[in-house]
Amino acid sequence: MNTVRDNLSSDKSITIITSGSYGEGLEMRGSDLDIMQVRKSIKVNADKQPDFNPSITYLSMDTDDVKPGFTQLRLEYSRGQYILECCEEHNGRLVTMTNDQLNTVLGYFITEVRNKKGLEYYPNTLYELIICIQRFLRQNDRSISILDDRDFSALRSVLDSKMKELSRNGIGLKTKKADVISADQETYMWSNNILGTDTPKKLCDTLLYCIGLNFALRAGQEHRNLRVGTNSQISLKISPTDGRKYLEYTEDVSKTNCGGLEHRKIQSKVVRAYQNTDCPERCIINMYQKYMSLRPNEGKCQAFYLRSKKYPTSDEWYDDCPIGVHQLQKTVSDLCKGAQFSGNFTNHSLRATAATRLYAAGVDEQLISEKTGHRSSAVRGYKRTCEDQLIMVDSVVNAKVHKTQDSTLTKSIVDKVDVKGDDPKNENGREISIDAGSVKINLKF
Repeated sequence: MNTVRDNLSSDKSITIITSGSYGEGLEMRGSDLDIMQVRKSIKVNADKQPDFNPSITYLSMDTDDVKPGFTQLRLEYSRGQYILECCEEHNGRLVTMTNDQLNTVLGYFITEVRNKKGLEYYPNTLYELIICIQRFLRQNDRSISILDDRDFSALRSVLDSKMKELSRNGIGLKTKKADVISADQETYMWSNNILGTDTPKKLCDTLLYCIGLNFALRAGQEHRNLRVGTNSQISLKISPTDGRKYLEYTEDVSKTNCGGLEHRKIQSKVVRAYQNTDCPERCIINMYQKYMSLRPNEGKCQAFYLRSKKYPTSDEWYDDCPIGVHQLQKTVSDLCKGAQFSGNFTNHSLRATAATRLYAAGVDEQLISEKTGHRSSAVRGYKRTCEDQLIMVDSVVNAKVHKTQDSTLTKSIVDKVDVKGDDPKNENGREISIDAGSVKINLKF
């Protein structure tokens, strides 16, 4: 009877269980009836981690520092706001969690984390989130390695499976890189007066463009770090061989050379940009000299790029005040937007453009690395294959295929030629038999 009543009272969300003497069918004085509700949306685990279901609230048993027969329940995961509010925070900070607890909590985190728009993160972003958490734990005296320690093998399995799942769904396969500025696009900007030297802002933007391209600088911070004066990274020199002027850039600090103990033996990048006598209006030397002559005569600001005057004079175009790094970072993007180019163009495009043009011209990779300042094979990520190179590769491959097919066909025929009576003294003459599949030819002469 009780079983029938329990089944009738239960539904998809709860299970009703009756107990006690009266609940067991014993009607005596003092008999009681105990009714228990088991909520199907909540699961309590002793030690084994169950298969994850985002609609379920998971609790784990903590029997440390409790009386025999009792346990504390730790909330591992829940979407319910009411449950979150009811639970008392106890030993819940990451730095105080055990490795087993971190393994479980971070596994749920990887499975459920979303960005502000409710979309899933890219695979590499999930990896970087775990690395950031690991760094945070290490900064708080937790010497752990999530990617190596055996205690986190389950977490690594969850992360690996999630990254593979996202990749199968096409999420994060395309990396966003700065686009290369082609020679035609650059010519278009010059011919349409987007690049030039006739106004203060245009001169400054064009000089940044040419410096970033010729010296393969990174983004906006390296431009912001440029200085003038006796300690400037850029100096104007004259070649002793042909008398041509050139700008020499000597790198002081950068992403790969911070100047500390670790990098004390690294040789600084030194790059030259020579005078362009064939096209003086695009010559970086002429731009540099004009720009330096229009800076404040008694200026104290050592920053290379200065703000344009609101009312420039014939001999002074710039204020004694630097351009902010954020404004410098937008320079190439604004230039390309003004030219109505579609794509992801940033200051980093200049660095990628320099490497790509050298690569397309067949320059050795070591010389390209000297230009860009790379100390590893990472320079290959900046060399972009242009359309002409892709067409050339396709043509070469197809030509090799046709040649191979022709050679194979010829060889298959020649191998089936049987010559008899090759001796010139043979009075019976010669006989040639050719067997080419369905065609058989016998020649006697």
